[in-house]
Amino acid sequence: HSDEGKLEREDLYDFAELMIKYLAHKIRVRNNQLKHHTDRDHFYQIMRNSPYKALWRATVTPTTQVVPLLKSYLYSRTLHGQLHTYTLASAIIYMERLAATDPDMLQINTYNFRQIVSVCITLADKFNQDLTPTNSYYAQLAGIDTQRFNQFEMMVFRALNYKLYVTEEDAIAQMEAIDHAYGDSATSFENHLDHQPPAEASDSNTPI
Repeated sequence: HSDEGKLEREDLYDFAELMIKYLAHKIRVRNNQLKHHTDRDHFYQIMRNSPYKALWRATVTPTTQVVPLLKSYLYSRTLHGQLHTYTLASAIIYMERLAATDPDMLQINTYNFRQIVSVCITLADKFNQDLTPTNSYYAQLAGIDTQRFNQFEMMVFRALNYKLYVTEEDAIAQMEAIDHAYGDSATSFENHLDHQPPAEASDSNTPI
């Protein structure tokens, strides 16, 4: 690692791989929960009334595309964004906070992971660096229209109660937990993502 805490390129790719396994596992777990939801009508009512419903795409991402899309996005960020270790660790912590804030709508799944992952990494990037690109740049990397990306960013920022600070101890603990869980595992979750029921949601169908 460099003095400024940046990962070397190969180390960053290694951690990106671990992050992909972590995210794929979270998506798989949430998909299973939604698949076995006992009261679909109640769930759809929650979705229709949720301030975060725009974060859900109208169509599900095919499960076989989840891991390739995550890889494509994270690798493009490492190449173009020169991500810091704190950026990735902070983004993961933001996702954990979101899931705790609204377990029904803000846990990542195959309808919302593209929006939530890209916005959380963008917020972490902005918070941890002095100089950052414009939102049109971040939106382009995510494959999302800039106006929609701005809308998603504000939704997530509000859901986080505008709190983006992550302590050094929490960032290190998060990275160590992911490394402990997935660092020595060769398991791929790509073929183990279950389909979920169709959602009444946003009409956004742009790729990450």
